[in-house]
Amino acid sequence: MKRVPDLPPPADANPYSLDRPQSVGEEIANSISHGVALLLALAAAPVLIIGAVRRGDAADVVGA
Repeated sequence: MKRVPDLPPPADANPYSLDRPQSVGEEIANSISHGVALLLALAAAPVLIIGAVRRGDAADVVGA
């Protein structure tokens, strides 16, 4: 079977991006920061929804 050569990167590809695996510390920090963001989003959602309901506009409720 013939091997297909690798394609060159697209013209708009970032030449400075490095495709490397994250260290264990980076993975832990990433997990913690995402967990904190999730908790903040869960805490803010009811506040936003209640505020939108009080305004009485359906578009605000859907947007919240």
